[in-house]
Amino acid sequence: MPRPPLDAFTQGGDKLEDQVRLGYTARVKALTDELGNHGAYSIYSGVAHAELAGIWRLFGETGMTLADRQPVYSPVAKPEASFAATDSMLKAIIGPVERIGALFGWIVPGRGEEISATIDYIAGEMQRLHP
Repeated sequence: MPRPPLDAFTQGGDKLEDQVRLGYTARVKALTDELGNHGAYSIYSGVAHAELAGIWRLFGETGMTLADRQPVYSPVAKPEASFAATDSMLKAIIGPVERIGALFGWIVPGRGEEISATIDYIAGEMQRLHP
């Protein structure tokens, strides 16, 4: 005997036959908790959102639209976005080096000055290259 068809989802798409589907955040948190990584979503979500925002900055409107008038996006050359990604990466890598050396007591005569000079040089180059 054939089973009756399922009811349709609600207009929001989150409810079926009196069962409410969890939102994305709750689903991912439940998954990471189930895997034994309690709190991982709270840490990783910020990184994931930043990565997506960075990638999104490399896209621009093509001038075309879909049938519903939504713009179509495509990768485009954006010097400001490429510069911002590079500059941020360099600051995240180079900036803490001096502090990490001091934290571990890696103070070698002359090395601190070399590190500082390298940081200043990179900062100057990035300022010069800013689009």
